Amino acid sequence: MRHTLASRIGLGVLLAGLLSIATLLSGLLYMSSRQNEQALAAERQMVAGGMLALADTLVKLDQDYAWWTDLYVAAERNDLEWLKPNAATTVTENQTVDLLVLFDANTVPIHAWDTETGENPDTSFLDAEFLQMIRSDLAAQPMTKIPVRYTYARIRGKPALAAYTRVYTTEETPVAEGTPLPAFMMGFYLTEERIAAVGATYLIGDLRIAEESSENAIQLRDRLGGEIGNLSWTASRPGTTILKKAMVPLAVITLLLLAIAAVAGGAARRQAAGIIAAEAEAKRAAEKAQEELVKKAKLAQLGELTATIAHEIRNPLAAVRTSAFLLGRKLANKGLGVEAPIDRIEQGIKRCDKIISQLIDYTRSRNLECSDAAVDDWLARVAEEEAAQLPEQVKVECTLGLGTATAAIDAPRMRRVIANLLLNASEAMVGKAKEGAIDDATASPLIKIESRQTARGIEISVTDNGPGITPENLERIFEPLFTTKSFGTGLGLPASVNILERHGGGLDVASTPGSGAVFTMWIPAAAAPQAKSRAA
Repeated sequence: MRHTLASRIGLGVLLAGLLSIATLLSGLLYMSSRQNEQALAAERQMVAGGMLALADTLVKLDQDYAWWTDLYVAAERNDLEWLKPNAATTVTENQTVDLLVLFDANTVPIHAWDTETGENPDTSFLDAEFLQMIRSDLAAQPMTKIPVRYTYARIRGKPALAAYTRVYTTEETPVAEGTPLPAFMMGFYLTEERIAAVGATYLIGDLRIAEESSENAIQLRDRLGGEIGNLSWTASRPGTTILKKAMVPLAVITLLLLAIAAVAGGAARRQAAGIIAAEAEAKRAAEKAQEELVKKAKLAQLGELTATIAHEIRNPLAAVRTSAFLLGRKLANKGLGVEAPIDRIEQGIKRCDKIISQLIDYTRSRNLECSDAAVDDWLARVAEEEAAQLPEQVKVECTLGLGTATAAIDAPRMRRVIANLLLNASEAMVGKAKEGAIDDATASPLIKIESRQTARGIEISVTDNGPGITPENLERIFEPLFTTKSFGTGLGLPASVNILERHGGGLDVASTPGSGAVFTMWIPAAAAPQAKSRAA
């Protein structure tokens, strides 16, 4: 009877797990497709907007009416003595633009200046088709309120952005309709640096002009439809990242469930353990991939997705917890050796629930509940309590230098910052307590906590004598989801930075490989320090 009940419970857990997998997989597929589409559409819109802003800058420079009368007179006379110190300095000295070309009344180029050759009376670098396009555009315009036209073009064999217009006097005596007018053109060469600057504005690190087209490329064409080049970049595919990280755990889950389905009785408990372990891995992979969206300022999407996954995962977790409990009662003292697997199931459930809680806490923004506290007294108490949670071989020394200085802090949240820094230092030196020491564990692990007052306020530093942090990891250490631990979530330091910044402070890090690391947190304060020393 008990064997049959255990088998039924195991089958129920199996079916619940398969249903969860199917639901999660379909959700991930839909989410992956939608997020890829939304990310690409947003990037295309940002790149197009950046190029439009660049063109608008050039148009405004070209349409500066304040000096048109003088330019009109100088152009009619081909007065280079006026043009050099006035118009040409825009290129040769100020480098406001890269290219300036002056045209006579017949729209024939007569003089040019550019950043490559300086003053250049030889305008043959402007090809005939380009000049004819300019003539046609300008010929169709009225004498007054002449709009500036802009176009992409190839000048000196390089892609460029050019704006051109007729020049007429702005004095009270108008120019008669049909009177030939001189014209001038300004331009930007679309260099790698200029295009990269447009991309950097929108966190697109490899925006470039390429000859070949791609899925996300934006074509640059002149006003006659001729192709100048393609704005290309590596599209972010957050949905694909999530899907790739989730597929392997999901495949493991499916195989594990099929194997467990063939085992009866005592195997029902192992089925539950396998489901929990595999689903937890799938959830962590999905949530880590989702956290990468923070790099592109999509914290709102991350919060919505985290809440959805937490809801979908916690329901089957609750079912597994209940089923494991019932199996434990029914199969206790049967000699099946299920106590250890049941304990692993429980620990796995707790770990999953903790990770879900961390993600929800990180993505939610709650108001601080601050109160004045004597920082040294608070720090001594917190350091002593948190040090007791570390492995016995890790020694903690606390040197306090703030005296009676106080600060307005949210004590529970600031405690989490201290706890996280101590835990990180300990794990860097000796590993995680319950998982055994790491191979390169520090011989005499020591953590030093120091408080002091500086020009920027109250500082608390946490120093360890562990292996240190490599330069490449140091650059990414505050990125959400970045971790070098097999058991980490990569949320501790970003959450700590968030807490400190909301207090008006911040978190710094310095490290040399082989010489440990120093994390220094600070918040504003004004009291003078008095040195004293306590042991944690």
